[in-house]
Amino acid sequence: MKRKKVLPILGIDLGGTNTKLGLVNAKGKLLVTGSVPTLVSQGPLEWAHRIKEMIDGWGEKFSAIGVASPGPLQTKTGTILQTPNLREFEGFSMAKVFKKLFRVPVFFENDANCAALAEFYFGPYKGQKHIVVLTLGTGVGSGVISEGKLIRGVSGYATELGHMIIDRRGPKCFCGKMGCFEAMVGARGTTKRYKDLTGQELSLAELFEEKLLKSSPQARKIFDDWVESLSIGLANTANIFDPQTIILSGGVVEAWDKVRAPVHQLLSTMIPQPVLESLVIEASQLGKYFGVLGASALVLHPTSLGS
Repeated sequence: MKRKKVLPILGIDLGGTNTKLGLVNAKGKLLVTGSVPTLVSQGPLEWAHRIKEMIDGWGEKFSAIGVASPGPLQTKTGTILQTPNLREFEGFSMAKVFKKLFRVPVFFENDANCAALAEFYFGPYKGQKHIVVLTLGTGVGSGVISEGKLIRGVSGYATELGHMIIDRRGPKCFCGKMGCFEAMVGARGTTKRYKDLTGQELSLAELFEEKLLKSSPQARKIFDDWVESLSIGLANTANIFDPQTIILSGGVVEAWDKVRAPVHQLLSTMIPQPVLESLVIEASQLGKYFGVLGASALVLHPTSLGS
């Protein structure tokens, strides 16, 4: 008797600049990958058709779609409720459009929650029951796995650690509050502070170059403040959730080896020693398609979606 072929899952990771795509099998292996420009100003319908064009070019079948999207998000309809980087997408029902274009079931979740699912199922720490993932890029996202379940909360907005207050007298966050974790360590806020001081526009990676840190007191001050704010955010996360592992993903991955020692030194003054000794803090090893893997996990492992 011929075995029925198990079709892969299409994972979509919606970003403000680019949208990553991939076909993922049941073991979490990426079979095909690609990327399309999001081009926010052209609107979500044009974006959806760019995705369709790329997928059609692959000529591959798939059984369902998982979408990792910025939030807050209405997960039943795939509707973005509010997000500063995708204003044109607010109120757009991705479920309705994707079902019409692809005629397969579609599942949605906050992108940082998907990052946590990716680590839980496919990362080197897979199977650990207590994991926190912090996505540190333009802003700060987070996903928390507790007792093997994703914490989602009443409205799906739980564990937005990027918007916990680090310094009430700190800079204004793009959410409108003052001194959020995101405002203190997100690339957008950090590079803006340097530009305000010097008039020079640099990326976070350029700002943290050793040569610049030695020659520019402004860059050194921003770097030191960044390390302190990251440490406070990590300490709060550890003290609240007591996880086995905190995994850092996004743009900070490249800088982690540079800041690991000063961060751990500060953490030793902020976290009880037994907690610190058992806690692992590491950069993600899943690569740039971690959001695609997490989106596929929505379909492959629906029982992990807690409250």
